Amino acid sequence: MAYAEWKGKRQDHSCVFEAFFRKAPFKGRYTVYGGLDEVISFLYNLKFSEKHIFYLKQQLPYMELGFFDWLSNLSTKSLKVHGIPSGTLVFANEPLLRIEGPFALL
Repeated sequence: MAYAEWKGKRQDHSCVFEAFFRKAPFKGRYTVYGGLDEVISFLYNLKFSEKHIFYLKQQLPYMELGFFDWLSNLSTKSLKVHGIPSGTLVFANEPLLRIEGPFALL
C-alpha cells in the first residue's frame, strides 16, 4: 500500500488512524486498556535498515528504486499519537488510540 501511495504522490497526505475493539473478551462488557507505551516506542524506533531494504528489493524487484530510497529515509517524527492511559477501563467501539500523520505511514 505504501508503494501505491508513493507512486501516486499521496504518501504525505494527512491521514488519521483510530484503533478500537469490537467486543470485550471473556463475554465481558469492558476491558482494561494497556500498551500505549509499546506503541509509542515502536513508532519512535521504526526505521528501515539496509538489511530490510536489501530484503525488500529481492522480494519486490518490480518496484522503482526511488521507493526504496524513500523508505530508507522514512521518519515517524511527524506522527501525532493520542491514546488512553494504560490501566483505564474501556468499552467496545470506543477509540483507544488515534494516530495522525502522513498517509503512507499509517
